[in-house]
Amino acid sequence: MDPRLGNDITFYNPSSPFRLNDEKGSPTYQFFRVEPLGEEGSYAAPYMLEYGVYQPVHQLERLRLEDPSVVRIQGKNILIGVEVWPDTTPENPKGTNYCNVFYEIIGNFDEYKPIGRGPNRMKGIKLIDLGEDGIGVMSRPHKDAMNRGVLAFHIASSLADLTPEKLAMGKVIENQVPAGNWVGVNAMYQLPNGNIGVLGHIAYEDIVLGKQYAAMVFEYNWRTHLTTPVKVIATVDEFPVSESKTPYHNGVMYPCDLEFNYYAPYAILSASLRDARYAWMRIFNPW
Repeated sequence: MDPRLGNDITFYNPSSPFRLNDEKGSPTYQFFRVEPLGEEGSYAAPYMLEYGVYQPVHQLERLRLEDPSVVRIQGKNILIGVEVWPDTTPENPKGTNYCNVFYEIIGNFDEYKPIGRGPNRMKGIKLIDLGEDGIGVMSRPHKDAMNRGVLAFHIASSLADLTPEKLAMGKVIENQVPAGNWVGVNAMYQLPNGNIGVLGHIAYEDIVLGKQYAAMVFEYNWRTHLTTPVKVIATVDEFPVSESKTPYHNGVMYPCDLEFNYYAPYAILSASLRDARYAWMRIFNPW
């Protein structure tokens, strides 16, 4: 990736590929979560994909963010990431707090303009442009019986609605996964049938094996608040063996993007593996 950083640096949990404009031949970029292997304390950095090689983009600053994603909303490139800060108590001297933050990418990564933030202790918020109907917001409150993450949805009228109060207003999608599991959204796509195609993950924690993740999809009818059943499309074991952040992360897979033609038989799933590396593979089109 970036020869300046050395071999002990990991690049994972990237955004979907994106372009800064719609001009023909404009470069393709991805933001990556970058951090030392086996440690926390990451930043988000953009890389340009050129001839199959990721090249670092020179930017004004490194953003101290986790799990970046980028989406085009109302003609603007919006960067979403997780901001983490210390929140210690005598009982938990290493405690932290976190929230999603939203930036508009100005120019050619010339500036990151803050435009909003989510509620404390909520991450995994994703946006989709629904045109004249507004901005679809999939949030991730902790509202099940075990305080695990569930999904909720609402429509925002503009980017000015990216506030903690309004981002907590989503209507929960009930009973998606078995008790003890949690879900998260990684990307959303507009499907030809009018529904939102959701790429996400389902996970649980095993006391011996650690966190166990799988990539999943479902369709969401945002007008009726109805969904298709969650469909698992891949697990980490279906990818090549790779190094892991820690043994506790051996079962972690964080899907990043699904490249597909709705009517084609195959799709390309890209995913972060074991909180350390990034890979992709061809799968049957899940839609």
